[in-house]
Amino acid sequence: MNAIDRSSQKTILFLGALFLLCGLYLAEKCWRTGTWIVEIKQHAYTGGLAVFIILAMIVFGGGFVFTSLRALTK
Repeated sequence: MNAIDRSSQKTILFLGALFLLCGLYLAEKCWRTGTWIVEIKQHAYTGGLAVFIILAMIVFGGGFVFTSLRALTK
């Protein structure tokens, strides 16, 4: 793996970890308050759509972290 690929994989790793942590933070915040509300750009999403958004953030963030770590260890 050359330097450009390692650099881009590290960027993907960082952004994926940020996305994963943001999703986990939102899930924890919603769990503690008991209200499933996600605000994105001054628009609130509630209920099942909020849960879907949070789960998508966790799954995609985890996927990016996993695949970039796998590419960096090769």
